[in-house]
Amino acid sequence: TATVSDFTEPPKTWAESVVRLHEVVRISWREALSKLGVWRLDHLLAIRHLSGKDVSAAIARNVRAHGRLVEGEEWRRKLESISRAMRYNRHLRGVSSEAHIVAKLDAANSDVLLSQLKPRIMQPAYVLFRDAPTRQLYFVIRGTHSVKDHVTSLTGHSRPHHAIGADGDPVLGRAHSGFLATARWLSKEVGDDLARVMRENPGYELTIVGHSLGAGTAVLLTQILRERDGG
Repeated sequence: TATVSDFTEPPKTWAESVVRLHEVVRISWREALSKLGVWRLDHLLAIRHLSGKDVSAAIARNVRAHGRLVEGEEWRRKLESISRAMRYNRHLRGVSSEAHIVAKLDAANSDVLLSQLKPRIMQPAYVLFRDAPTRQLYFVIRGTHSVKDHVTSLTGHSRPHHAIGADGDPVLGRAHSGFLATARWLSKEVGDDLARVMRENPGYELTIVGHSLGAGTAVLLTQILRERDGG
């Protein structure tokens, strides 16, 4: 019988998907919800309230109190790049077709080079944007959006994983199983396409970003592609 620890890649059939969902629910209950007592209605309502709370004001106060002021052209460019990445990330919210995304873009300055907007378990939606003014390519991985995405996020046990350190030696560690399997799938699914687009757009830099599920996957995918392509 398959267990969650056996799931290292996306399911290939409906039967595998059903088994995956069953195991995720079972493990989530056994390892988290039942131990925390998160089954009472008041607990669930409290979690919902806190998860939807806007904490931006508190974060701003904390930054003002403890942050360090940075200035200069280099920091301005970094912040502008982060702002653009966040804007492209928001373009994926609630959309179901590439046409909906294109309608949000400034056609004179940006376009879509690659997209897949029908998520499956451990196969999230993604879009590759080209931003001409900054000569940047943004590969955006959408966060938890559907039931299938939730299954990916809830496949949360850790699996052994490694990274190559600055000295070239492997650094052993562990990673979120669902995110790791998703990143490995993406490296096979779009790795060659990303390399081709980079060749076709000399002088452009590639940034891999995401939110929630997409952010965790983006970190692992960036690492995998760097190691595969030699940096």
